[in-house]
Amino acid sequence: MSQQGHVARPVAILALALTLAGCATAEDPDPWEPVNRAIFSFNEVADRAVLTPVSRGYQAVVPEPVRDSVTNFLGNLREPTNFVNLALQGEREGFGTSVGRFFINTTLGVGGLFDAASAFGYQKQETRFGATLQKWGVGPGPYVVLPLFGPDVVRGAVGRVPDMTLNPTFYMSSDWPWITQRVTEGIDFHSRNMAVIEDLRRGSVDMYATVRSIYLQRLGAEIAGSGSDAQYDAIFEEEPDVE
Repeated sequence: MSQQGHVARPVAILALALTLAGCATAEDPDPWEPVNRAIFSFNEVADRAVLTPVSRGYQAVVPEPVRDSVTNFLGNLREPTNFVNLALQGEREGFGTSVGRFFINTTLGVGGLFDAASAFGYQKQETRFGATLQKWGVGPGPYVVLPLFGPDVVRGAVGRVPDMTLNPTFYMSSDWPWITQRVTEGIDFHSRNMAVIEDLRRGSVDMYATVRSIYLQRLGAEIAGSGSDAQYDAIFEEEPDVE
């Protein structure tokens, strides 16, 4: 794919998706429930049939220090997303910390395999374009389930598009580095959170409704500034965006 195509397609998706951000209401935050349930069921089948067995094998075969280095490397690849969004949000201190983390971990951390920056007091500053849109006054929009990615709201889903363009692998001549990164991220994330996910499944009569309830409760808690129950925080890739 050409560089122009790489950028034009996400911009078009972003423009389309932003028009959907006002479709939800307080009474019905999930107006697309039938479609969301179908996607959720697909995700569950893919998870049980592919991701869980692969993640268990990954845990069994790959030593924990190596798995930690993989997690660190993937986090370093996402660091440009963090510092660009922190700059757009006007978070100067966070921006400086994130830039510092990227350069320290890329150099002293051997390309990000080791989190050397934390030892120097540069703590992780994770954020996404969904949070930037929130900062700019964009509402959350309807609850949505994304294929293979899971629960979100339209604002967060929209934010994934520009975030994708901030990833260094997005601009490589072949799509395979980006695809490989995404697959590895899925395995890494799942292997670190399998126990939490299985616990949630065992305790749920309706897994879809349970996940939606937890996600929207956390979103409401963040909006109210009251914090949220951290028991299942790990199963979501990022903090819910706030209004």
